[in-house]
Amino acid sequence: GKKAIAWLLGYFDGDGTISRKKSNFYPIISAGSKKFMESIKKLFEIKFKITQGVNETTWKLYLGLELYKKMMLTYNDSMQRKRHPDYRDPNGLYLYP
Repeated sequence: GKKAIAWLLGYFDGDGTISRKKSNFYPIISAGSKKFMESIKKLFEIKFKITQGVNETTWKLYLGLELYKKMMLTYNDSMQRKRHPDYRDPNGLYLYP
């Protein structure tokens, strides 16, 4: 529900990133526990694989664009630097698309 999505947005603000490759972007979260990532994957029905980070103690999970959009629409004041430009106005303020 909405509370779970809001929680995930908060987690993303803390331990997430947007990986950019050419014109594409990939919202990714990371954690030190694979089991924790598995529970997030299951709760949000994420179809993507959990991958190991650069070091052997980090795990990463691509959230997918649909889930990312749901997160962005949940709360208007999340971290601007973790918002895709489509979710900001020209003045750097957040927008609901």
